[in-house]
Amino acid sequence: MIIDGTYIGSWCLLIATDEHQIPLAWQWCSTESQAAWEALLRQIPAPLVVICDGGSGVRAAIREQWPDTLTQRCLFHIWMNLRTHLTLRPRTPAGQALLELGKRGIHLAPVKPVF
Repeated sequence: MIIDGTYIGSWCLLIATDEHQIPLAWQWCSTESQAAWEALLRQIPAPLVVICDGGSGVRAAIREQWPDTLTQRCLFHIWMNLRTHLTLRPRTPAGQALLELGKRGIHLAPVKPVF
């Protein structure tokens, strides 16, 4: 299962989809808080694995509502955080090495999801 939130104007839409991107549940909220995520997760049975952006509200909600569910951080969100903190032209050798590792991780062959 994949869960994510998107802002539409001043509101946020939280959505859960299956491996075919078919919506399973959604929840309107003002912000991606733990309470908002829990309201979404209570609508559906716990999956074996969930892919999410890794924000603190969603992580806490998963631990509370689905304690046995495995969590995978979304590669796109990892890449965006990496670019934000390192830029695309890091100056230090350590930053350059981290960016290279991130690039290799993003371009790995897709792994068959376990749903």
